[in-house]
Amino acid sequence: MEITNLPILDYLEFCRNTARSRGYLWVMVLLARKRDSQESYNDIKKYWNSYNDLTHNRILFLFSNSKNHKFDDKNGLPCENLDYIRVNNPNLSIVNNYPPAFSKNTYFFDTTINKYRINAIDNNENYITDIRDAYNINENCIPSIILFPTDWQYENQRIVIPISDDNLYNTIKNFISFIDKPFKDLFRLRAKLDKICDNITKTSEEMMENKITSKETHFLKAQNYLSQKILPGLSKEEKNYIDKIITNRDKEACNQFKQPLLGCLILIINSLNACLDQSIIRKQNILNALKHQNERFNIHKTNIMKLINQTERKLYEKASSFDEVSNAKIGKGKEVMIPNFKIGITFSGKYREKIVEPLCNELLKLGYKKSDIFYDSWHETLINGANGDEHLRKIYKEKCKFIVVLLSPDYCEKNWTNYIEWPAIKELINTGSANKICLLRIDLENTGVLDGLYDTQTIAKSIDAVPIKEIALFIDKMFKEKGDI
Repeated sequence: MEITNLPILDYLEFCRNTARSRGYLWVMVLLARKRDSQESYNDIKKYWNSYNDLTHNRILFLFSNSKNHKFDDKNGLPCENLDYIRVNNPNLSIVNNYPPAFSKNTYFFDTTINKYRINAIDNNENYITDIRDAYNINENCIPSIILFPTDWQYENQRIVIPISDDNLYNTIKNFISFIDKPFKDLFRLRAKLDKICDNITKTSEEMMENKITSKETHFLKAQNYLSQKILPGLSKEEKNYIDKIITNRDKEACNQFKQPLLGCLILIINSLNACLDQSIIRKQNILNALKHQNERFNIHKTNIMKLINQTERKLYEKASSFDEVSNAKIGKGKEVMIPNFKIGITFSGKYREKIVEPLCNELLKLGYKKSDIFYDSWHETLINGANGDEHLRKIYKEKCKFIVVLLSPDYCEKNWTNYIEWPAIKELINTGSANKICLLRIDLENTGVLDGLYDTQTIAKSIDAVPIKEIALFIDKMFKEKGDI
């Protein structure tokens, strides 16, 4: 748990990379007014260490000590010098088990920590409206905690978890318990990666220690020069004589020769006297072994990094499913927090097993995730209940970037498609968002049977004889051209 001297929204913009580099997967913010969740604020003040131990070094539970800071437009950093500075992030002061590092003044440790804790917790309420508006969070979803991924590729997978029974601690604990396995797997892999990186550093340092010196390099050059430039032009007797001089290390005998042979022989004999030849052989053996070891470490490092990416993806997917399940259990009088989808599919139930489910599975093979696709069987908790029709209408109207409409002879005869889903889509067409709609037809010749479509001007792709894989590729292409803006 940390306190920042920046407003939380500014922290999320400027400093999320720092949290990522320090190993945090999420930055977590309490989204609650005191009137909504007084006990949450009281518990944080009273049991700070328990919350800090719960989030540990995995989730950065963030509070802000100050609401306003002036920024340098060029560098995006605070203009004034802060009273306290954290080494690897000048905008943070850590307050869990260590005192802030004060640059201008010194304070008694316990007094300082308690002072900034209380101020930051009290000040937290000032940001609720800002965060709610900035991230389009419904007022009925407050009180809750919101988690912002530190990895930018998951930026849109913010998680809003309502506080259950005014118990913030149990809400956080339940979430961490839910993702416990991929969480532990991820940090176990990260520890392995750190160990491998340490081994790579160690072997690299050993390679530098056993690097061939300049004297040894000159010796090798002299040997090469003698064998490649001098000896090939000599007779057998002359070669044997030079070998004898080198073997006996007879410097005086070298004086009968002129340069460059004279200098070459003297350098070789001096190097042999210094045992450089044995040193080079020893170093080359060590370097070959270290090079082979380093190659194995790097291969292992690549494989571990792949596993880390896979595990991290599983973790975020599992965390998102907790978000969905929790929001479906918010309770009476509170609106379900509906996530955003890339693609939504509306269809008559008759074609579920034959077309829709195989099609959705093909989209997964193209790189989409279940959290990207609104297929009702995958997200039943979102539309379950007395207000399911409202939620369904909202999903198609507001929460899908791109909508696939599977037109069929019975599409306009079914209550859900004709009276709930199609009216939402028709409204998109009437308000200028027709480009986000993909029309497919099966067992149907005349699209004009549906209100709002006219057979003379509507083009719907027939998929009667088209393989499922090709339909998925067509949808993917249209989404990337028209929906993924």
